[in-house]
Amino acid sequence: MVSEQVPQVSHVLIVEDLQGRRSIPLEESHYSIGRHSSNSIVIYSKQISRRHATLILKKHSNPDKNSFFIIDGDGEGHQSHNGIFVNGKKSLFHELQDGDLINFGGDVNASYHVIASGISAPNPKEIVTLDSIATGMNGQLAQSRHNQATLRLSDTLPETSDGEDTILKPAHQDWLTGLSDRTLFNEHLSIALTNAREKQQQLAVIYLDLEHFETINNKFGYSVGDRLLKEFSKRLHDCLRAGDIVARWGGDEFTVLLRQIKTPDDPVRVSQRILNTLKAPFTIEKHQVYLRCHIGIAIYPQNGEDSATLIETAEHNLDDNKKQNNHGRRSPSAPPIDPKLLRVESLLRKALEREEFSLYYQPQVNINTGEIYGMEALIRWHHPKLGIIYPHQFLPWAEKTSLIVSINQWVLQTACRQNRAWQAAGLPRLPMSVNLSPRQFQQPNLTQIVAQVLDKAKLEPYWLELEITERAIVQNGNLARQLFHQLSQLGVPVAIDDFGTGYSAIGYLQEFPFNKLKIAQSCVNKLKDNPKKTGIISAAIALGRAFNLRVVAEGVETQQQLDLLRRLQCQEIQGYRFSKPLSDTEATQFLTQHWIVTK
Repeated sequence: MVSEQVPQVSHVLIVEDLQGRRSIPLEESHYSIGRHSSNSIVIYSKQISRRHATLILKKHSNPDKNSFFIIDGDGEGHQSHNGIFVNGKKSLFHELQDGDLINFGGDVNASYHVIASGISAPNPKEIVTLDSIATGMNGQLAQSRHNQATLRLSDTLPETSDGEDTILKPAHQDWLTGLSDRTLFNEHLSIALTNAREKQQQLAVIYLDLEHFETINNKFGYSVGDRLLKEFSKRLHDCLRAGDIVARWGGDEFTVLLRQIKTPDDPVRVSQRILNTLKAPFTIEKHQVYLRCHIGIAIYPQNGEDSATLIETAEHNLDDNKKQNNHGRRSPSAPPIDPKLLRVESLLRKALEREEFSLYYQPQVNINTGEIYGMEALIRWHHPKLGIIYPHQFLPWAEKTSLIVSINQWVLQTACRQNRAWQAAGLPRLPMSVNLSPRQFQQPNLTQIVAQVLDKAKLEPYWLELEITERAIVQNGNLARQLFHQLSQLGVPVAIDDFGTGYSAIGYLQEFPFNKLKIAQSCVNKLKDNPKKTGIISAAIALGRAFNLRVVAEGVETQQQLDLLRRLQCQEIQGYRFSKPLSDTEATQFLTQHWIVTK
């Protein structure tokens, strides 16, 4: 009789909140974390959400290699108000490692530890917190197992008479002006973006640069310059509403976060108030100094959906003002809004509310055997008056609004539920392909959304396949690398769609772990008129073999195209030549009949 393998390690979470520090052994596979008493781990702080975070055990064949994922929110799509930060970085989905430091977006900190059997749990008093890191204390640094710098608090912290550690305050304030610094501003912006996405609201980032400030330092001295920056900071702060954030970005540059705006004119009005405050001179040590500044504005979601893009856009618009010698503001949203876009947006919103969308499914088949290798989910809009509207007719409009994210999420949820329903009915298990729009792919919390959808549908990750275009990667390469890594950890494969339509596709095949390459329909269509022009398709098939990728040719409609692709040794096809897109009922019948035939 083989005995069950017993783990030789244990997992511990050490939490620091208003009731002090406590060690929590993690012995279950699922924990809810929040301030409500029904949570597995209750956090005592008003800054914590009722359901703030979720811990989920990641099982390994070797129990000693088990680990925990931490997810922002309740695991059902509802994120916390203040977010979670792992090792100082805002995280929506993170696999924890020994020594990781967790901050719950306020005054509550925690640390995660993996402890070998026979070794006692760390003393909570010796666990470094994010607050202590922020203070930059001169403690002894030691290297953990993962070469992460940790701080021995026992060597640096004075203790109160009752033996409890003194409270450390975070140092995310600019040393001169007392405003938020760059790090804290980015954290505020990240949280504000999460709230704006959930509530489908707008926000704005304003970037300011004082003109010729170096000349003032040279003429009057740095002490006058420093006092001038402090006085300007006070005036700037007084221009803002309660709840808005102002930060010193660095040197003579400042950033402002307007957490919620109703129209693109709101940040313009705030900018004008800032300019008006500069009309009066500053009096510093009997010197009267006049300041002027350049301003740039970026608005979510029109000008970007992540922190870096918004700040870069605002800075770019500021630079444009400098070139035009325009002392003021320039909002990239200034051009009039297309009234047709407003009408289409209203119709799309109603379509979501009235459930006018449906999914059709098109098989992807082996070109030689006819065996089905997968299905792709394709959206249709059933308008009550106009009838069926195809995706190429309305998705480009949806891309111009924030509704594209809601539509894509509906497609993802519906496709996963349908695939799980087919599996439950005993039909062949096939990967379901879902297209991601460039805007959805720019969501930093994409992996969390996918994980929650899969969990709710009870679908294993490898039965979902996400398709993205080259354009989606081009928009933000750094974010793409992060998302690919997270999706790979989750176990969800990714395919590159519309291959051969431009950009630097070969470079992306080398850099990103795709599992499938889909040749663009436009390339296949050209075979109708120019059957000899097979260069792009031949190259795509060769690249697929070189990178060990499945290759699918889209839009195959004629026998001529099929014969050419077969001669070129293309592996799979998708198109009307084999099957049109099928409704859920038709697809179920198709799979049932095909399974019986090939059984």
